[in-house]
Amino acid sequence: MCHLEKKLMVLLEKIENAITAEKVKALQHIDGGDLPIRYFYYLNVIGETGTLSSTELAERLGLTKPAITAMVKRMIKEGCAYKEQSPDDRRVHFIGLTEKGAKIAGVYRNANIGFVQRIRRSLDGLEFENLVELLDKLKL
Repeated sequence: MCHLEKKLMVLLEKIENAITAEKVKALQHIDGGDLPIRYFYYLNVIGETGTLSSTELAERLGLTKPAITAMVKRMIKEGCAYKEQSPDDRRVHFIGLTEKGAKIAGVYRNANIGFVQRIRRSLDGLEFENLVELLDKLKL
């Protein structure tokens, strides 16, 4: 591994830690029960999309349907999400956010916005534009 690759790995770890710290700080005053922090991301995805089926959620998150089923059960248990049966197809269930889940998703989203603004303040306009273009080029 060359020097630049090692430096990039260190920088990526610092970015990951900074993003996580921003989210933990923002979420510390929110009652998320015993949900792991990754579940806050899942709540955010549901919040941005609105109600969606288990299959759609699995596709959006890149998870299996059994993983989605377990995740949704846990979010329902914590009072963050609800599940309702489709009136058109009894096999299909839609997942949405409760008021508590929507609040958590909003705080999570605002933490992301705060981190982006922190980056924006650290760079001039052209640097910020170049950063966005380079990250977009990765097609993550």
